[in-house]
Amino acid sequence: MTTAVMQAPPAAAVDAAAKTPFLRMENVSRHFGSLKAVEGVSFEMRAGEMHAVIGPNGAGKTTFFNLISGLLPPTSGQVIFEGESITQQTIVHRVAKGIVRTFQITEIMPDLSVYENIRVGVQYIEAWLRGRGAVPLYNLMEDAATAEISRAQLWQWVHHKAALEDGRPITIKLCDEYIDAELARARDAVPASRYEAYEHAAFLMRELIKAPKFQDFLTIPAYARVLDREIYTA
Repeated sequence: MTTAVMQAPPAAAVDAAAKTPFLRMENVSRHFGSLKAVEGVSFEMRAGEMHAVIGPNGAGKTTFFNLISGLLPPTSGQVIFEGESITQQTIVHRVAKGIVRTFQITEIMPDLSVYENIRVGVQYIEAWLRGRGAVPLYNLMEDAATAEISRAQLWQWVHHKAALEDGRPITIKLCDEYIDAELARARDAVPASRYEAYEHAAFLMRELIKAPKFQDFLTIPAYARVLDREIYTA
């Protein structure tokens, strides 16, 4: 019988490995049409390091993480993990290598009614159009994640033919009625200069709910509307 004895690597080799980046992004970009969500980002991470990605709402932080985890492919550039390009590898392959991400919120909000979900979506989008990254909604100080959950819930209810407790189907028409009600409430509650943002938010909410295919991120059509209508946050 042969016995194998494992030798610890020399200290110099350990030090060299610690100094070598295990994750690199080389000039990575991600575009959504004319919108450049991430542009020319290079990044290195070594063993034992902790990094924070900080930026204003809409700066591309979530897209940046999605490019690392594989949820989105880059438009250009390379993502390299442990010396291997994983740029074209799927999420499944990256998870097998130990690359995973967590999401800020993992559950829908079933306790909110159709109207409450619409209010959350419209109010957040309105705030986002004015440059507000986080707003208090139903005792929750939330950002885009809450609005994403609300509009996703509404889209699912409409397109999977859910019904209210009284048996009425949840339809695009019903959602439009509730959006109209939210606009009427806002018209009486906010200054005229701010109400325009509500109108744009309502338009986007209607488009997201009635879209035959689920839109991945609500901020993508929101950005497009900002650019098309020359809406500037204030």
